[in-house]
Amino acid sequence: MGVMRLGFVQVRVTDMDAARAHYVGSLGLQVTDDVGGRLYLKGWDEWDHHSVVIEPGGVGLVKMAFKVDHPEDLAHFERRITEWGLPVSRVHRGEDLAIGDGIRTTLPSGHVVQLYAEAEVVGTATGTVGASAGATGSAFTGMCWSVKVSSASPARRCQVR
Repeated sequence: MGVMRLGFVQVRVTDMDAARAHYVGSLGLQVTDDVGGRLYLKGWDEWDHHSVVIEPGGVGLVKMAFKVDHPEDLAHFERRITEWGLPVSRVHRGEDLAIGDGIRTTLPSGHVVQLYAEAEVVGTATGTVGASAGATGSAFTGMCWSVKVSSASPARRCQVR
């Protein structure tokens, strides 16, 4: 039970073209969708649909969302957040593109935090490493690593399946 990772951030910008040029052109994020005036982005090694959402309408953080281990964890966090005296609202599948049911609260700082357990999986640009027999995609066939034996002579070892 617990938070797995930061799932996505949603930000507002004043210039969508400049934001796209920066996040896609400079940072190398991949566009997964461009709908409803929002641009959905992810890194090349991320499995989930998006990790950054950009929308027009000002400057700043709209919300940050954390992915939890299991859907059942949402009830646990809803109870804990309520015990801390913060209001909690339900977020239903479809309110956020490619994101399942969740909960949302506003911190005393004014930041909106969302928790969810499920997201649409779109895969990575590099395929699958360590795929099981018969699976599609790349299969892991070996690995190499370097061991520093001394400052003058590093040793290199490889293991191939």
